[in-house]
Amino acid sequence: MAVDFLENYLPNNILKEIDLTDIKVAKDSFVDEELEESFSDILYNVSMIALRKV
Repeated sequence: MAVDFLENYLPNNILKEIDLTDIKVAKDSFVDEELEESFSDILYNVSMIALRKV
């Protein structure tokens, strides 16, 4: 479901740079640069194609 959404709404130049076959749900909270905790509805991790080729 997330892959379909991203394929439909991300610009092509972004889609060319990421590997949607490797998509994973990420933790829903994180700490920003000011050490403030934030929460999100849902986060996904994807691999960047250029970084994997190195």
